[in-house]
Amino acid sequence: MALKAAQIKGLTCPQGQKQKKEYDSNGLYLLIKNTGGQLWRFRYKYGGKHKEMALGKYPSVTLGVAREKAEAARSLLANGIDPMFKRKQQSINRLTRI
Repeated sequence: MALKAAQIKGLTCPQGQKQKKEYDSNGLYLLIKNTGGQLWRFRYKYGGKHKEMALGKYPSVTLGVAREKAEAARSLLANGIDPMFKRKQQSINRLTRI
């Protein structure tokens, strides 16, 4: 079942565990650390391998923004492009322009 914005605020990692995953939909989930951090991740499969892409830290990246970023990554996958490879290319291009 999809996450709700109000539900996210009350999520914590169970005592004795290092982290917990709360799934939204279509590969998007919130990784809840025992240190209190909440991180958005997008899990996808490319080239026969499972990969994960960091989308940002909650609450800086809201549920809506995380869904938009995951949807953008899914559209790249639909066009045969690895979203992490594209992100790395953009970082390299930014660095070489300086």
